[in-house]
Amino acid sequence: MSCEARPFQRPELADLSAVVATLDRFLWSVLEAAAQGELWPRTWSNGSPWKEP
Repeated sequence: MSCEARPFQRPELADLSAVVATLDRFLWSVLEAAAQGELWPRTWSNGSPWKEP
């Protein structure tokens, strides 16, 4: 199996940094809580921040 980079067939997807940054902001707090065995009693609605119930 080769680890060589393959050329992108869709050049518009070559830079996913914005997607990664969005996922990082959305998931990091949840992942930290899970890693520490804490509950995450917050809710999320599309387009809004995490909210306490």
